[in-house]
Amino acid sequence: MFCPYLSGKFIEAVVVSIPEKVEVAENGPSKYNAVYEETPGSIKVVEREGAGDFVYTREYFADGVRPRGLAPLKEILTRAYSIAETKPGISPHQLLAR
Repeated sequence: MFCPYLSGKFIEAVVVSIPEKVEVAENGPSKYNAVYEETPGSIKVVEREGAGDFVYTREYFADGVRPRGLAPLKEILTRAYSIAETKPGISPHQLLAR
């Protein structure tokens, strides 16, 4: 590696820290990654929102999930730093403040 701030051990720790399964729930830490045309491997998502006379349906295709905000990234990095037993040059708190 040519970058003095990246180590192979830390990169492996980040990969290991990424969750294998993610549950998508209303207001949860992850949401579907919406794409508006069907692609190989995508799923169709139908969401109903509202109540009473004000119910509407939103339909789209999803090709995966993504974090809702930066909290999941902070979790991954915090876990990776502890696995790699290295002190970060920048803390996850500083990353979130940017």
